[in-house]
Amino acid sequence: MKKWGHLSLMFSLFLGVCGCADASSSDGAGSGEGSGNAEGSGSGAAPFDFAAPGPYRVGVRSLPLADAARARAWTAEVWYPTVAEGSASDLLAFATTSDERALLERLYAEAPEGCATGSTQAIRDAAPAVGEPLPVIFFSHCHGCTRFELFTVAEQLASYGFAVVAPDHTGNTLFAHEAGNPAPINAAFLNTRVEDMLFTAEAALDSAGPFAAAGLRFDAARMGVMGHSFGAATAAWTGERLPGTKAVVALAAPMESPLLPGPTVAALPLPTLFLLAREDNSITELGNRFIRNNHAAASSPSWLVELADAGHWSPSDICGLTADFAAGCGEGRRMTGRAPFAYLDNDAARQATAAMVTAFFASVLTGDSRGAAYLNAGRFDIETTLSKR
Repeated sequence: MKKWGHLSLMFSLFLGVCGCADASSSDGAGSGEGSGNAEGSGSGAAPFDFAAPGPYRVGVRSLPLADAARARAWTAEVWYPTVAEGSASDLLAFATTSDERALLERLYAEAPEGCATGSTQAIRDAAPAVGEPLPVIFFSHCHGCTRFELFTVAEQLASYGFAVVAPDHTGNTLFAHEAGNPAPINAAFLNTRVEDMLFTAEAALDSAGPFAAAGLRFDAARMGVMGHSFGAATAAWTGERLPGTKAVVALAAPMESPLLPGPTVAALPLPTLFLLAREDNSITELGNRFIRNNHAAASSPSWLVELADAGHWSPSDICGLTADFAAGCGEGRRMTGRAPFAYLDNDAARQATAAMVTAFFASVLTGDSRGAAYLNAGRFDIETTLSKR
C-alpha cells in the first residue's frame, strides 16, 4: 500500500461510521464566493499581480540543527531576499550527503516530464539583503517529503522580502521513506513534528544562533506558519503553540480533523488561508469536507481557494518525483465517477499557489492592502472557487 493509502482508508472508514454533515455547502460556496474565471469580489482595475516576481533576488542556504534534549537532528532550509548576483542553485544542492544526492539524481532522471519542477531560482549561500529583521514563515513539509518540496512558493515569498524556514522532519522525509524507514501518521508523531518546528523557530530567533551567524535576522512580531498535507496539521498546532504567530496557511489538508487529534480551529484565532485540491484522492472527498468545515469554523478572517483539476501534489515541486507523489501529475481519474481527466498543469498550479500565499502573508504580516485585494478578486489565472469569511 502506498504511504498515503492507509490515510485514505482511514478517511473512508470514518465517513462510513459518522456520515459527518458538512458545515458549509458541498461546492465550497460561502460568503464572498468568486471564481478564478470571473470577477470574484473585485471590481474595476485588476489588482496588483502577486504572480509577478518581487523586487529581490533570492538566496538559499542549508543549516544543520540538533535538539539534544530529544536526541533529534535535522537540516533546515532557509530562503531569503538578497541583492547579490550569481547563478541559481542546482536542484541536487539540496542533498546533504552523497547518498541523498545519488537518490535525487536518479529520481529526477526517472520522473515523468513536466511534473516535478526542474530548476530553482535561488542563489546558494548568497549574502542576505541588509535591512530590518525579516518577516518569517516556518514551513512544514508533507508526509514522506522534504523541506524543499515547496521551493517555488518559498522563492516567491523571498522575492517579496520574506524569509521562509523549513526543517526536515527526521524519519518522515523522502530519504527515510525511500530507505524503507517511514514514520507513522499519528498524533504522537504529529507532536514530534511540532516540536521540530518550535525548536527551529527558537533557533531562528536566537541572536546568537546559527541563523544569526549566517547574517539572517527575523522579526518575532511578524511570523507565520505554513504546511502541506501532514504539514497542514503541523502548521496549525505550531501556530497554537508558537507565541507571536500571526497567520497560518494549510495546503491540501485540514488543520483539524477527528482523525488526527491535536490542533483545533477554535484555539487558533488567526487569519487563515486554505488551499483545497478538488481531485485530491489522497485525502479523499471526506478530507476536503474537513477543510471546508475548518474554513466555516474560522473565527478570524479566512480564505478558502478550491483548485479545479488539482491533485494532492499539484502545488508541490516534487509532484511525480516518485510513484507516491503521482496524484496531480499528468493523467488521472476523478474522485467522483472515476472519469479520466488531465490534472492541472503543474507549473500553473505552483505559480498560482505561490501568488496566493505571498498575497496572504503580505496582507497579514506586513499590512500590504494589495494582498487582500488580490485574494478577494479571485483572479488567479486557473479555474478556482473562492470563499471568504
